[in-house]
Amino acid sequence: MAILSLSELQKPFVWDQVKVRDLIDSLYKGLPAGVIILCEILRSMKYRVINQNGKRESRFLVIGGQQHLTSLFSIISNRKIINKNFKGSK
Repeated sequence: MAILSLSELQKPFVWDQVKVRDLIDSLYKGLPAGVIILCEILRSMKYRVINQNGKRESRFLVIGGQQHLTSLFSIISNRKIINKNFKGSK
């Protein structure tokens, strides 16, 4: 299983509930839903670990698609998202 982290360049989660709903709706209907771009970590660098409980080193940085991945993770795991104001989503 690939362990993902966010590059220091990634902005915080900014999607509202409507955008998340629209993503799920697009996936359900089989419509294109954007791309996810990962970069393999080949040397030591700064990054933000996504799963603070993880004990394994990250293998890939999320370069594009963070909003998509965060939304999907939230729905699948039934967890709140920490938004750009560092508050939990409803």
